Amino acid sequence: MKKYDTFTLPESATQVALLTDIHRYAFTLAEVLITLGIIGVVAAMTMPSLIQNKQKKELETAFKKSYANFYNAYNKAKINEPTLWDDEYPVNPYPEIAKAIYKEYIKIENINQDTNKKYLSKVRTYTLEKAVLPECSQLFRNEGSVITPDASAVSVSQNCNRNWVIIDTNGINKGPNAYGHDIFSFNIYKTKSFQYPGF
Repeated sequence: MKKYDTFTLPESATQVALLTDIHRYAFTLAEVLITLGIIGVVAAMTMPSLIQNKQKKELETAFKKSYANFYNAYNKAKINEPTLWDDEYPVNPYPEIAKAIYKEYIKIENINQDTNKKYLSKVRTYTLEKAVLPECSQLFRNEGSVITPDASAVSVSQNCNRNWVIIDTNGINKGPNAYGHDIFSFNIYKTKSFQYPGF
């Protein structure tokens, strides 16, 4: 076997492609731009659905978490303050019910009136149109609205002979702030726990 001072091709190599004409072996600018354009079109077609699916999952996860946390606080309040739920529709002791439920959260932050007004102007319907709030809704209108440790906003209030629970699952500062997306309302009953009234 021969020793070589520099790298050379093996003696058995019979064909070698020489890059004498670089235009024959490289992509032209037009080919590169066409390829990038195709990639861009495919991305533009698939990205919106991927983003929408991600947002749906985030809203679903936030709902499950907020609902579970509120339901736990509600059940603890029922155990610790059983006399508040003596009636089928416990409407008279509304402030006490709200206090009893809020007390079960580790830490809460009150939502002030100015923040409430700004929030209400951003509320949307399920179809994302500007909401006309139902007469019996107390959507964060009372002074007892709070932000919970999981960053959701909760309001327990009384109107139209019902105790209302309004939950914005991802907080008042994060959209879409729409019923059925991140805002849900429930009525409190003694035996049925919660009932979703639907709007």
